[in-house]
Amino acid sequence: MNDTIRVMLVTDSYVPDKATHQYKSHIIGEATGTGYTAGGVVLGTKTATIDNATGVLTLDAADSVWVNVTLSNVKYAVIYDDSHSSDALLGYIELDLPVSPLNQNMAIEWHADGVFSITLGGGTV
Repeated sequence: MNDTIRVMLVTDSYVPDKATHQYKSHIIGEATGTGYTAGGVVLGTKTATIDNATGVLTLDAADSVWVNVTLSNVKYAVIYDDSHSSDALLGYIELDLPVSPLNQNMAIEWHADGVFSITLGGGTV
């Protein structure tokens, strides 16, 4: 998988809208603060696999970590493709409650089954 996939942190001022939010430019309220770089971090050690029997594509990656950040009211992590000018959104994660790390590491530990899975049209591949 050659595309640059990133995950950025967004505050509770953002209200997701699956019907109209297709690109990074649709996202408001990206987190700002000490130790955080706009645009988020690159998903490292990415792998994409397809289960030919089920037609399910799974993206996996190393855990995402922000080191010694001070942020306020982080509520979402937004995953997007940074390889093209459109910066297409791939998905987002909603945290149970907003978090406000104070000079702490913040990490997203991706599930052992992957970052996300998509069932491809047409069943088997």
